[in-house]
Amino acid sequence: GSEHLISHALDELGIASETLHGKKVGTISEFTLFLQNKDNVGLKNLLRTMNIKPQIPGFASIDENLKIRVFETAKIISPDRSTILDNFTADELLVLYYKFMKRENK
Repeated sequence: GSEHLISHALDELGIASETLHGKKVGTISEFTLFLQNKDNVGLKNLLRTMNIKPQIPGFASIDENLKIRVFETAKIISPDRSTILDNFTADELLVLYYKFMKRENK
């Protein structure tokens, strides 16, 4: 669902193109579970074992406007699919992403 849409948006915008799709989706899935108020400790442990950090690939090196564009693109990239992304604006998703990252970095 939503993690694939964000991954495809990154691809469309040429962000983190060196990162494999599966790694992107795995990494992004933690954030999308956060959006759904679900914590999956097993997934988190598995990803850490694989040295996959809880951040959207490429986000550390781009500005806020481009981050918002990623979320805008993800929301429209497959209009026939309904995901958790539909519940938020792109601006709200960015705020939630920062909240997620703050929680993860404690």
